[in-house]
Amino acid sequence: MDNIIKNKISGYVKIEAKNIYYEIINSEQLNSTDKLLIFLHEGLGSVAQWKDFPVLISN
Repeated sequence: MDNIIKNKISGYVKIEAKNIYYEIINSEQLNSTDKLLIFLHEGLGSVAQWKDFPVLISN
């Protein structure tokens, strides 16, 4: 199975003086009526710990 990321957006958002890193996968779907999934994790390196799981779900 190919784990292709299409139109990924990433960056930081400041919440209560903390920088939170985020990634949006397949961003072209943001304006659709599809449901949005948000994966949260409390530790450092969270995006790296999720590995390919969000990409697999988004495809």
